[in-house]
Amino acid sequence: MTDWFYEEAGTPRGPIKEEDLGVMLSNRLLPPTTRIWTASFGQEWKPAHQTSLAAQIDALPPPLPAGAIQAVPPLPHQPGTTGKPAVSTTIYALLLACSPLAVLFADVMGQLSGVDPNSLSYNNWVSILLTLIAVILAFADVKILNSWGFNPRQRRIVPFLLLSPIGYFWRRAAVVGGDWNYLWIWLGCVALAVTGQLTMLADR
Repeated sequence: MTDWFYEEAGTPRGPIKEEDLGVMLSNRLLPPTTRIWTASFGQEWKPAHQTSLAAQIDALPPPLPAGAIQAVPPLPHQPGTTGKPAVSTTIYALLLACSPLAVLFADVMGQLSGVDPNSLSYNNWVSILLTLIAVILAFADVKILNSWGFNPRQRRIVPFLLLSPIGYFWRRAAVVGGDWNYLWIWLGCVALAVTGQLTMLADR
């Protein structure tokens, strides 16, 4: 089927299937004036209400009975009533980006407890625990991205964690159409963690 793209805050989003785009328009997750594009448009982006999707935009349900409508506040992640947030920021991605500091913290706690942080058994235990936590954070992050509509095609992101967090955050940015901040945060935390570990070695 034909792939479509739509404009949001000056950024192209997609590709997305026609029926999915139609659902977003008919449910007012996107305004009728949203500029959309598909291959048949050539170089021109058109307002949705001037395309073949206009019929779905106009297909509104009848009004609810009097007294049935209640004011419902928007969800915390929804600015106003526009449907999804403008950026793909989640606490889970931030925690995953800061994970190198957890390695440093584990080494400090091991040293304070009288355990050799360089021992094979200690390193194996810490690696298994932190890997498990990273996988849980990645799944939680992707679940939120999917629910917010940043990954309408349900493209795989979590498996890229096997390439290290660099692979995960690269794939994440490619799917959501930008947002490289978490990769830079992760690299900064790696630098801090390495510096801290070198300092610990120098103090021994």
